[in-house]
Formats: sequence, structure tokens, C-alpha cells
Amino acid sequence: MDGMNNNEIESTTSIEPAAPMVVNQSATGSTVPAPEKKPNNAVKIIIPIAALVLLVAILLGVALATGKLGGGSGKKEVAEAMSATFTQSGDALKDIWNFEEYKEMFKDKQMSFSADLTVLDDLDMQVLYNIDDTVSSLYMGASLYGTNFIEALFYADEKEFNFGLPGLIDYAFYVDRTTLEDDIWNLVDEGIIQEEDAENLIILNQSGQELTNTDNDMEQGGKDILEALKAIYQKSEVKKIDSKTLEIDGEDVNCKGYVVMITPKQIADFFIAYKEVYEENEAFRNYFNQILAMQEGYNSAEELLEHMDPAEELQNLADEAVQEIKEDIEICVYLHDGLIARISYEEDRDNYFEWNIKGGNFPLENTNITLMIDGYEIYVSRTGDEKKGLYSANYTIGLDYETFYLDIEYDTGNGDLEIEAYDYYDEIFFSGNLYKSVPGSELEIEIYSVEIDYEEVLYGDIVVSNECGEIVRPEGEEFNLLEMTEDEYYDILSEIIYSMY
Repeated sequence: MDGMNNNEIESTTSIEPAAPMVVNQSATGSTVPAPEKKPNNAVKIIIPIAALVLLVAILLGVALATGKLGGGSGKKEVAEAMSATFTQSGDALKDIWNFEEYKEMFKDKQMSFSADLTVLDDLDMQVLYNIDDTVSSLYMGASLYGTNFIEALFYADEKEFNFGLPGLIDYAFYVDRTTLEDDIWNLVDEGIIQEEDAENLIILNQSGQELTNTDNDMEQGGKDILEALKAIYQKSEVKKIDSKTLEIDGEDVNCKGYVVMITPKQIADFFIAYKEVYEENEAFRNYFNQILAMQEGYNSAEELLEHMDPAEELQNLADEAVQEIKEDIEICVYLHDGLIARISYEEDRDNYFEWNIKGGNFPLENTNITLMIDGYEIYVSRTGDEKKGLYSANYTIGLDYETFYLDIEYDTGNGDLEIEAYDYYDEIFFSGNLYKSVPGSELEIEIYSVEIDYEEVLYGDIVVSNECGEIVRPEGEEFNLLEMTEDEYYDILSEIIYSMY
């Protein structure tokens, strides 16, 4: 394969860490949907065996893309096939979609977003958002039956939030971000807001100030997780198995078979590595906690940590893997012409994973994945084809009884992208176009129609650019929103109501 030495695979793929998956089960037990109520300390953070296999299968080639690979010829052949499958497909997709010119669209940290939308034929909405590094403004306006009835203007920088209602009142309201935490707890003491609402507001303020410094740390966290997956593979045993006839490029083809053996100890090592990244990488830890809190129904990561210690739970999972999993995990891999044709794992008829890679103009052009967990099926498929300068890609996502469809048609000549999405079960439909209005710096999205229950609810245009427009700060007599008296609130509310009539 081009660009690859015998013992080395090169890649520039950027990696983000996997989010936690949460269910209630032991390391070997069946998967049970998480309860709607908030969990307690007994709740486990679980990456189920089937999902772990999915991670190993998908990330295997990328994880092996840094450093040398030891082991026998079967192990090397499987790894190189995985790498070739991803590399060839990634390069082909870049050429097809041809959005490389937009890769660094926002490198100067400037952006403008404008939308002109119509809702239910009667309500017209205008949105204009501009951002220049840490300073931004947002305008929102709405008119009903052609008559303007409300406008709102928001402004934010590192020191304050500010908003006003031009046309209704001559006041501007602000929140001092430097004193926000003390101001909010004063409101809690006065009984104006609830304590959990106060915590959410404080977290929102802090997260907005910290986001800019996390990208590199997050990427490093992802690389560390992949190194753990690489270690699992390098320590695993790979054996030849019987070949299998599979469909590749529309034809039945005989594919070589291998089985990758993953031991309980290697699974435990993965959880330990995940735990170490969690403890040592602050950005990764915050990401993990926020996702986990959201999945488990907590209002904040802080509330989550009051009920559980994720690092301790990851350690418990490692211990359970060694104590409870009695047999090695066997991942079957089938190869054809140096590429992956199928990856599969089966625990029983209600718990299995199968990924078929059927080829086309590139390996992953036509592919499907089935994941069954305790009889609950998740199905994802992609088909693609190019005819007369038009490239079509069709995606299907099935969640047991519900199926979502996404159809994309790309004009390789002018770069126009036509999109249709629909969910027959919920009766939701979308159609629109994406235009490269200014190559490399501006995109225009034309929404033809959004329908719910066969009724059109939205259409309009959206433009995204890397050139910041005018940032506007609300004008008028200023009030600190968190220090206003009750009388001031009622007086201003009365003015707003009066102005609307």
C-alpha cells in the first residue's frame, strides 16, 4: 500500500474520545435501559461488551496508525486491511464532497450567521449572529402577518452579558460575569431562584469562558484512548478461520477469515487506561462528566459527582471484567484484496454485532452495521453511486421499530448539495439545498420545506460566513439584571406589556 512500510502505518486522522455509554448491568449481564429517575451510587458506568467490540472494530485501524506493529502475519494483515479500508475511503470522500477549501474557514475565529425563516406561513423570523473571537452579538426579530411585533438584541464578551428589546423599551439589561456567582447566590438567599437553577447558570458562565482552551487536551485524550485499544490488539491472539463467501461490489467473493481473541484481562486494561485518562486530562474529564450527567438525567456534572465517582466506577468495571467474564471475546474479521469485508461478534442471537463493507468506488461506499443488544436492534447503512456528474449517497438509521432516512445528491461540477431527510414513524420530512456561495468562506442553505405530520412548518434561507459583520450592543438606561428590585421588575414588565398594545 502506498505510503506504508512493512512495520509501520502512517495516518493524519484526528481523533476525539468516545463518550461514555450508560446502562444498568454487570460486565456480563444483560443490558437494561437506564431509568428515568436520577440514579444512585449503585448505577454502573458501562461500556457493554458489544459496544466495546464495536469500538475495537471501528477504531482498530486508526489506533494502529501510530507506531510499529508486532505479531504474526495474520495480525499484521488484519491491521493493514483496516487501515487501508479507512484511508482509501477517507481520501475518496474528500475528493467526492470536495469541501477541503472550507477546512480552515473559521481559523480567524470570526463568523456571521443569518437566517430568514417563515414558520407556519404566517410568522416570519430573522436571525443575525456575529462573533469575533470572544465578542458576539445576536439579533432576533419576528413579524406576524407582515407586522413587526418583537425584536431582541443580545451581546456578550468576557466581562458581561447584555440584552435589550429595541422598539419596546429604552432599557438595556446586563449581567456582570465577574460577579455573577455572588449575584446568583444572593438571589437564592432571597428565594427568587432555586439552588439547582443557580448551579446551572454558574456552570453555563464558566463553560463559556473555558471552551477555548480544551481542543488540544481533548484530542490528546482521544489519542490516549486509542493507544489503549492499540495495546489490546497488540497483545491479542489472531488465528485463521474458514473463509466465507460475501457480497463485494455486487458479486459473491470468497473472503479470508481471521478471529481476534480479546481476553478479560485486556478488557480490564482498557477500563484502567480510560480511568487514567479521566483522572489526568481535565478537559477529557469535564467532557466525560457532562455527557454522563446528560445521559443519566442530572442537571449538571456537579450534581452527578455528588452521587458517584466515575473513576471509582471505571475501576469497578475493570475488576468485574477479570472476575466475571469467563471466556475470551472472539471478533471475526473477513478480508478481500487487502480490505475489510466483514467484522462480526456474536454472544447469542439477541446480542451480536455485524459490519458488512461491500465496496463500490471506494471500500466504505456501500456498507451496513447491525448491533443487537438484548433483542434491541440498531441498524445503520450507507449506499452510494455516481452518474453523469451527480454523486448520490443514501443513509438509513434504524432504531428497532423506527427508521430515519437521509438522501444526499451532490453536483460535482458546481458543488451544490441537495438534501432530503425523513422519518415516516414520526412523520417528519426535510428538503433543502446547500450552495458554495463563496468557495472557502461562505455557505448558503436553502430550506425548501420542513414538514411535521404532513403539514409544512418551516422554510427559508440560512447563510454562514467567516466574515464577522457589525457587532451591536444594546443601548439605553442600564440595569444589572441580578441586582434589580422587585418593584423595578414589575415596572419594566408593565412597560413591555403596554408597548405591545
